[in-house]
Amino acid sequence: MNPEVFGRLRRDMQRADYDRTHIDALIGAEEHSACARGVFGPARTHLEAHPPSPLRTLCELFILGASVSVESLADAFPELTVEDAFAMGLLVDDGHDRARAALSLAAVELPDPDGLSPAAQRTWWFVSDLDDSIRRGPAEPDHVMGVGAATRSLLAQIPRPHALSAGSVSALDLGTGCGVLGLWLLAAGAAEVIATDVSLRALEFAWANAHLNGVRAVRPGESTSGASPSLQLKLGSLFDPVREQRFDLIVTNPPFVITPRASAAVPAYDYRDGGQVGDALAESVVRAAPAHLVPGGLLVMLANWEYQWGESGHDRVASWIEDASTTAAAPLGAWVIERDRVSPLQYSETWVRDGGARPGTEAYDELLGAWLEDFSVRKVTSIGLGLIRLIRSDTEAPAGTTRVEQASGTLALSVGDVFLDVHRRSIHTDQLPNEQILATHWLRENGVSEFREHTPGVDAPRAITLTATQPVARTIEVDPVLAAAVGACDGDLSMGQIAGALVTLLDVDLGECEEALCDGVRELVWCGVLAAADE
Repeated sequence: MNPEVFGRLRRDMQRADYDRTHIDALIGAEEHSACARGVFGPARTHLEAHPPSPLRTLCELFILGASVSVESLADAFPELTVEDAFAMGLLVDDGHDRARAALSLAAVELPDPDGLSPAAQRTWWFVSDLDDSIRRGPAEPDHVMGVGAATRSLLAQIPRPHALSAGSVSALDLGTGCGVLGLWLLAAGAAEVIATDVSLRALEFAWANAHLNGVRAVRPGESTSGASPSLQLKLGSLFDPVREQRFDLIVTNPPFVITPRASAAVPAYDYRDGGQVGDALAESVVRAAPAHLVPGGLLVMLANWEYQWGESGHDRVASWIEDASTTAAAPLGAWVIERDRVSPLQYSETWVRDGGARPGTEAYDELLGAWLEDFSVRKVTSIGLGLIRLIRSDTEAPAGTTRVEQASGTLALSVGDVFLDVHRRSIHTDQLPNEQILATHWLRENGVSEFREHTPGVDAPRAITLTATQPVARTIEVDPVLAAAVGACDGDLSMGQIAGALVTLLDVDLGECEEALCDGVRELVWCGVLAAADE
């Protein structure tokens, strides 16, 4: 299809004010959110109180999934035209001169790629398959997702290219789906963005969404020549389309969902099922990615990992990283954050429902049984959900660093640049000898607070905790010595000087104090509490 068609559609969206702000004003912000859960009545009530308009028609069509008259559609698509809306597959005939949405067309607020403010947002439009709330039945195996919670979570953790490198940045969006991450990276200033997917249909959606948002995209096999930056789309599984290439940044929300393999009744969805047993898909991405990173390059990915009987899921992921470092012949700075851990039943319920099966139906019970049987046979006791970050060090760097932890606190808005800073400085600090940590002047980060719990009538605190807000909100228990040291970290004194003062104030042994403070500094740098004053 001619890219010019999507330009006409974009101008119709702009003319109708089809964006989150105006949609919420028309149907209500809470009512808008309820529509995503299949609760349309409150939004419908709001719409009926307003006169006909292009925005009302678009809301009825794409948010409520309602049947709309062709006459109303003509007003909503004056430049695209109703005929072309049908021709491009956006609409389907509903009889009696009416039509319904055949695809989802969502107005999405994403972090401003210019990064002028952490809270700044920019409107994008994305075409995808219909959401579960208005699809009217199970998803097809080649279903292409829109912008979901996982995509938003990953996007919040991605640094802007200029934060990664002062030079030109190349990026890979592995398993791009409808193209969200790749398009954002291109808008944020990446010099080259390649987006891959095993699904040709997904790549067609990504191509359409690029042109819908005014970005040039190149289909698989087409020439990449041209003056303007473009989203380069490549067909293939995982790293197959980029076998010999390396990147400054790899981002991926791969099809890692753990899916039973023994039952033919379990559908395989391209967007979530990588066709491997258990968590092997996530493992294969971790093992292969470092070979596709330049020195200093970063991988940011979402993943699931299993806890099998007698085995720690954290140790499991750490072993993947160790093997990946060996394969790539380069040290890695790894940061694995488990955001949640669920039981096999919780996990199974989530993904059975995700495909469209409903509790109480025979199909739901059959699928749930297949999932639970698979977990039982393979002795899976729980599943970790989280993110994996890898920085490939220079080959002459010291041994790599791997940190695996649980941290379920809120992620700050547009925290990608902060995440990168904390990740880099934590790797560096982990490898410093105690003498250098003691010689360094440290600064307490903005947003750090201290809380003390007291038993009534007792002067000494029962517990002291520090709270940090970035990159992940968290609470850290500390002892009086470390709390006092953090309080003194304003950049004026070195940690060694602070230790010397605390020895006198708190009557503690100097050697033990210095050892404890060095360990504490390493931990608090990872937690976003401290940074070296000269950074």
